[in-house]
Amino acid sequence: MNQKKLGLIFSLLLTFSCFEGRTIKTAGKNAVESRPGFHFTAPVNWMNDPNGPVYYKGVYHLFYQNYPTAISPQGPIVWGHAISDNLLDWAHLDVAMKADQPYDAQGVWTGSILIDEKGELWLFYTGVTNKGEQVTCSARPANPNDPLLRKWVKNVNNPIFRQPFANLTGGFRDPNTPWRNPSTKEWNMVVGSGNGNLGAIATLFSSPDLNNWRFSGFFKKCDKQVFCNGFYECNDWYALKAAGTQKEFHIFKYSDGDDYYSVGNYDPSKSSYPFKGLPNRESMYDWGKGTFYASKSFVDAKGRRLVWAWLRESGTAEGTKSRGWQGVQGLRLATLTQENILAFNPIPETESLRYDHFSSPNIKVDSGKSVPLGPFGSKVDINFLVPNATQSSFSFNFRSDKSGREFTSLRFVNQGMLEGTDLPGSDYNDFPNLIDAFACRRVCNDDVGCAAFTFVAKTSTSISHCFLKRPDSVNPTSKSGVTSGFKAHVFLDASKSSLAEPTRSLMMPIYNSINLDVRIVLDNSVVEIFLNGGRYSMTSRIYPTLPDAINIEFKGEKGSTLISKFDLWKMKDSFINFSDIPLPSNN
Repeated sequence: MNQKKLGLIFSLLLTFSCFEGRTIKTAGKNAVESRPGFHFTAPVNWMNDPNGPVYYKGVYHLFYQNYPTAISPQGPIVWGHAISDNLLDWAHLDVAMKADQPYDAQGVWTGSILIDEKGELWLFYTGVTNKGEQVTCSARPANPNDPLLRKWVKNVNNPIFRQPFANLTGGFRDPNTPWRNPSTKEWNMVVGSGNGNLGAIATLFSSPDLNNWRFSGFFKKCDKQVFCNGFYECNDWYALKAAGTQKEFHIFKYSDGDDYYSVGNYDPSKSSYPFKGLPNRESMYDWGKGTFYASKSFVDAKGRRLVWAWLRESGTAEGTKSRGWQGVQGLRLATLTQENILAFNPIPETESLRYDHFSSPNIKVDSGKSVPLGPFGSKVDINFLVPNATQSSFSFNFRSDKSGREFTSLRFVNQGMLEGTDLPGSDYNDFPNLIDAFACRRVCNDDVGCAAFTFVAKTSTSISHCFLKRPDSVNPTSKSGVTSGFKAHVFLDASKSSLAEPTRSLMMPIYNSINLDVRIVLDNSVVEIFLNGGRYSMTSRIYPTLPDAINIEFKGEKGSTLISKFDLWKMKDSFINFSDIPLPSNN
């Protein structure tokens, strides 16, 4: 067994817990390991949404949607549970919440945990009744003095409320963490839903005591000019101060195929629609096309806003079944920049896992040339700087084998105007009557969520239009009178990432920047990319099969590129060693 001290966790487990040993499936001796070494995974089988993360009595708790007996859900979902004292090393506890009542017989679904002003805990979740109805329920810790929070007692009055209207569609779920309304002094809570004609809608509930709730209005609805479709789920709501200021803004986050956010202002005196987003400040949490999903935030012991997210698998069903586990949890630090852009970065604690530092200044990458940097392994933390990046295009290849049969490529692309070219579909906003395509490009560059644009010129019978587009606009077609263009962007090409399970490629725009600061975190099958202080992030999953697919290199594509600083660290595993640590029984 790894001899690293468990510290607080170990002492708590000895004091409070009884365990049954269990062997966890990992890759064989000669196979390429896909299970991450320092990202959180369940011991076996299915895991999805993070639920109710909280710091309580010196212990970090992560609850998560779990189906512990099969690789994909075959019955009611339960709440898995793990604890940590440092956010890196985790110990699994027994299932925290089971589907054992008529009001949650078909599943204990996603929810939140509140620590109120008295320091008391309240758990809220979506129960799926024996008739399939989604209802809001609550629970309290059986022993508030137990820092492990092993047992919970469900409210005898569950469900505490149901959906307020019959015409809400798609579901009614995922209560967010309640907050005290400074105007009414009551507690507020948002639950996600949808309405056929209105699209996604967030319902607002109020309570004087966290027990008795009433519907009090709508919190946010889908404006069809922005990122949303038919349903808000896994909502989150919190405040952050813009960097270098005391100005506080509120962030409303929702999941709808991807995780999206709006930065805006909150008027607690309004009973309906108290939140209004700022112009051009609605975007994606992550540009991984749903790989980073169902995120949930909390405030840690240091007062930081941390965000957990389910990192979904991208491999084949056969590959996932053979691995014996499914789903990863990612953890990031959330901050708000001076431009009111939400930025995400790895938590600083991960830097303690670094070792074997490699550094190189002034790497020159010429067009058509390769600069190999050598094999470094499948778990690394990389950071490099590219000054004046708008003058060239290049790629950074990683997890590459010597023969070039397997590799993943991150391409940095600067593309000019495409006259006579349309990018059909994926429109989320239209600015009419702009003078030309250059004006349209400026609008796109100023909008944090814009990946590409199409400008349709004015004619004798119609006005001009500037259509802003989401990142899936990657199939240009010819069309007269139309000019399109992409923001400067990065393109993650995973088409050769695996001989057995190649995964999808991704695109991420770069927000108004001449210089590039790139951080790439690789943890076996997990790929996390952060640009310019985390203003943009992209998550992917890859499944290489070749043991020597551990090389990295730069390749020049257009012009000459200077990498002014390059740093790489190999990464140690965090503490949990699934093959020999005692784990809780599911019984």
